[in-house]
Amino acid sequence: MALRASSDDLKDACEQRNDSSGNPIPFDWAIRKASLLVDRTVTCATGRNVTLSADEQKEIEILVACHFYTLRVPQMKSKGTQSASGSWEVKNYLESAYMLDPSGCLRSIIEGKRAGVFWGGKRKSDQVAYSDRD
Repeated sequence: MALRASSDDLKDACEQRNDSSGNPIPFDWAIRKASLLVDRTVTCATGRNVTLSADEQKEIEILVACHFYTLRVPQMKSKGTQSASGSWEVKNYLESAYMLDPSGCLRSIIEGKRAGVFWGGKRKSDQVAYSDRD
């Protein structure tokens, strides 16, 4: 598994968060997960005769990694006092990644959609030849 994106790429694309001690939470785990998905996307796209350039693969990996990172480490948009309210900011990095994938494979993989075909007619042994029909 070759990683296309780096932590520096993610710092430019999505804001790095800090843990409770004030230390930056690393991006590495999100990049590894995103790389697995992009590898599957490239394999699927190749099967559909669609070629994703190295730049497209990298940009998709960055956006998917940002998606994973912000799901696990959400950004607080506003804080409250007394009633302890707060709201979380959610950016849709995944939707941007979908737009960069002309094959549609990324969406299919993430949403678990697969096309299938089945025969709804009779078995070959039960079919009546055309010449024998009325």
